[in-house]
Amino acid sequence: MKNFLAKLKNYQIAISVLAICLLTLFFWYLNEINAEAVNTNAATDSSQQLTDTTSEATTESSATPLYSSEQAAFYQQLKEILTNTAADIDGEIGITYLDLSTNSKISVNGSQEFVGASTTKVPLVMLISDQVVAGDLQWAHSLTYQESDFETGTGSIQNDIQEKYSIAQLAEVAITNSDNIAKNMLYDALGGSETGINQWYQAYLGKSGNGENLISSDGAATILAYLYQNQSTNAGYQTLIKNMTNTIYDDRLVTDTTSGQVAHKIGSNESYQHDIGIFFNDHPYILTIYTNTDDIDAARDLISSLSDTVWNLTESEYPGE
Repeated sequence: MKNFLAKLKNYQIAISVLAICLLTLFFWYLNEINAEAVNTNAATDSSQQLTDTTSEATTESSATPLYSSEQAAFYQQLKEILTNTAADIDGEIGITYLDLSTNSKISVNGSQEFVGASTTKVPLVMLISDQVVAGDLQWAHSLTYQESDFETGTGSIQNDIQEKYSIAQLAEVAITNSDNIAKNMLYDALGGSETGINQWYQAYLGKSGNGENLISSDGAATILAYLYQNQSTNAGYQTLIKNMTNTIYDDRLVTDTTSGQVAHKIGSNESYQHDIGIFFNDHPYILTIYTNTDDIDAARDLISSLSDTVWNLTESEYPGE
């Protein structure tokens, strides 16, 4: 009997030792898996940031979804193109590319502000559209022309001034013809240009404006992204995009290659030559380019050349699903 009890006790001890060994082995295995996962995620995050701290060209991405190494390589190639293009201009330039599929952004001097010229007629009409949705304005409501609204330059109203125009008419020609008088009359409906600028700065950029018509390529890309992402809930946005596609200014971002595929708005003010647009293909994106140079023709050619380059790259090199 004593021998039996002794054997039983030894058996219990052996079972306990074996259980402890198995538990130790199990926890060691879990630690190895977690360590490997941390290392993998760290490598993934590093490849996706693509932020060059020694250059003014940067790439940013949303936290989700994480994109592949092929996508990262594509963005790296695009960043090099934007950087090299910026180096070719004799003057100042700001360029921003925003992938509407992944919300990844690449910019060169993206935070530098420029005189916005007519590119900011886009957020102006967006703000008018928001006021209509809110019930504060109506598209059919008429605004009365005032002498203080007169401005030369682009637009057709200056050639045949009428007493009144509907808000819908003014919103259309402000984009399709880049009409300056229409712009001024729309700002009147918002309490003046300084008030209106501050309102769209707050609405779409989330910060206070200083009442001056200044904007960066990053800021313009953010505004166009808001326009694109909210068009389904705002009929005025849909009309705005249509008018941006049908503008009479078929140059700069609009080329033989991109014609009919981009909703854009140019801006010109002496040495300032800009264009901002939403490009519609299988991988829609935004491209905004602001320049300040004495060589106006070169700036416009650069915008067109970069427009073609980015379009062709996204058509041929964008990673598959």
